[in-house]
Amino acid sequence: MSEGEIAESRVLPGIFGHCRSAVVDSRLKVIGIHDLRVVDAGVMPLITSGNTNSPTLMIAERAASWIIQDGLSEA
Repeated sequence: MSEGEIAESRVLPGIFGHCRSAVVDSRLKVIGIHDLRVVDAGVMPLITSGNTNSPTLMIAERAASWIIQDGLSEA
């Protein structure tokens, strides 16, 4: 990237929920695919007006605890 360019990152909400168009469930598991999760800013139902870094880190922390819980319950 050259000087003066702006890097842009897009977050596309709307993949999370209980409606028919949802891609992931409440524990971030991809609906219809075994052992696959989506852990990124795209699972936020509404995007914050500020930087998405901190909320995304919190999503990752929560997902990590769910993955650990699920692993322990399967053992």
